[in-house]
Amino acid sequence: MEKSHFRWTNFWRAGHPEVRKLVFEALDQLDFCVHVVVARKLESVFETQHKRSPDIFYDDLIGRLISEELHLATHNVIKIAKRGNRLRQRPLLKAIEIGAKKFSEAHKPARVSVEISQPVQEPVLQAVDYAIWTVQRAYERRDMRYFEFLRERIEMVRDVFDFNKIEKYEPVNYQQNTKSLPHRKSQPD
Repeated sequence: MEKSHFRWTNFWRAGHPEVRKLVFEALDQLDFCVHVVVARKLESVFETQHKRSPDIFYDDLIGRLISEELHLATHNVIKIAKRGNRLRQRPLLKAIEIGAKKFSEAHKPARVSVEISQPVQEPVLQAVDYAIWTVQRAYERRDMRYFEFLRERIEMVRDVFDFNKIEKYEPVNYQQNTKSLPHRKSQPD
């Protein structure tokens, strides 16, 4: 698929079914997989752990994803969509660094490179955007049809605040070909 400077999102959100169909056909041609961390802003956690800061919340999720789901390759390239300004990028890079360090301590040393790009310049970032959108739609609206289109690309979904699963040492809520996505609830137990 050629790199495109055309961002699909505006047409996507406008609800053009023809464009959605073309997007999913294009996504089917891309080689990518997605691991997703789902978290709701539980007031008690958001206030104490994240100091009511969406940035700290986001960085915590990135760190969790990296520390537990970094691939066991010798060199990992992490592509992140640019968010905000340079000052905003530093804590994000720090969260990735901490997550990679935790992963290396728990598994094996991993070399990590981070590339920060605009989604319009990187089709795989747009692909991840759509995959995350399908998971969000499944959780919030119980609408599985778009998730089903990308099921083979979504390898794992973990709800970090599903405390019942965590207590039973079952931190993964969905793993490709083994479990169904728990879209039946919009709040963790």
